[in-house]
Amino acid sequence: MRKCLVAVFWVCVVSLAFAGIGSAEEAQAPKAPAEQDMDYAYGIAKTVASDSVTISEYNYMTGEDEDVVYVVNPETKLENIKSLQEIAAGDDVDIGFVTKDAKKIALSIAVEKAPPEEVLSVDMNEENGENGTTEAKKDEPLVL
Repeated sequence: MRKCLVAVFWVCVVSLAFAGIGSAEEAQAPKAPAEQDMDYAYGIAKTVASDSVTISEYNYMTGEDEDVVYVVNPETKLENIKSLQEIAAGDDVDIGFVTKDAKKIALSIAVEKAPPEEVLSVDMNEENGENGTTEAKKDEPLVL
């Protein structure tokens, strides 16, 4: 009889331990609503204001580019720039956003600056010590 009570005791201890582990997993803080519902957009910067950024992005439903306005607030995180004034028309822009009250609120903005219009140079024979340089202007094919 005593062995049976000891066995029941250990079964209860083990069951409670596993129940505690399951409760600890459930007690973890859920993600913030903004993180759960965040969408992403990519496009070319068109205009910038103190409280918004407009980008031209591809609409997969219509198959055409369209201008979309994203609201910017003090909580918006900026990457590769220090302020919105550094964004220029033609820059590549990635925006993480949430939609609230039919407005797209930017949570993060990452900018890749448009390369300057300059001549690109590629050294074809660098390892042989020969100088076989080929040049091309931006948006022209590079013929090797």
